[in-house]
Formats: sequence, structure tokens, C-alpha cells
Amino acid sequence: MKKATYTTAARTELLELLRDRADRTVTAAELAEALAVNKTTVYRNLDRLAEEGAVMCYGDRTYQYVGEKADCHGHLHLKCARCGRVYHLDCGFMEEIRRHIAHSHAFTLQCEGSVLYGVCENCR
Repeated sequence: MKKATYTTAARTELLELLRDRADRTVTAAELAEALAVNKTTVYRNLDRLAEEGAVMCYGDRTYQYVGEKADCHGHLHLKCARCGRVYHLDCGFMEEIRRHIAHSHAFTLQCEGSVLYGVCENCR
């Protein structure tokens, strides 16, 4: 049975804020401070949004709005360690990487939430 989705003021404001910052990741603490709401409320909403596929949760417990990007779970991500901007590697070479890893290393790549860290062109 699918959980019902309730549209509360906090959820609506959270989604708007996430959409405004869709090019980078944010923490629950940053969102709670910006919205002046309880951090527990933010975590609860982020968990639901992640279950629904609207938000990606990365291994460092940062979040990013991905909206209707159904393919976001099928590619790697680059994250600038200085400004936090995230780049989606949804270009054609991802399939080549998958094949190489499967063939040469007998390993199946699972990209969801996978991040490679570095420094973007703007921050160099």
C-alpha cells in the first residue's frame, strides 16, 4: 500500500527551496534554518521526498532536488568540494564505464547517490 502524500505548508516551502537550490546539495540543518522550522520536520519531509524520487540523498547526508529526472539514479555525480555544486554525468560514456567495470572487474555499478568530489571550473 502506497503512503498518502500530504501537502503541508512546510513541505511546499521545502520543495520550493530545494528547487531554487537544485544545482547543489544542501543539508537538513541548512534547510531548517532557511525555513525556520524544526529539523525533525525537515528530515521527515526529505525522507518522504527521497522515497518518492524527487530528492536524492547522497552518502554524506546531503540532499538535492532531482524532480522528474527519472534517469538521475542511473549516473554518477560530480560535486565541487568548495561551492557544493553538483554536476550530473548523464552523458553517453556512462554505459562505457558500466561495461568496463562489469567486464574487467566483474562488478555491477550502482550509481544512485554516488558522488566524485573535486573542484569545479569556477572555484579553481
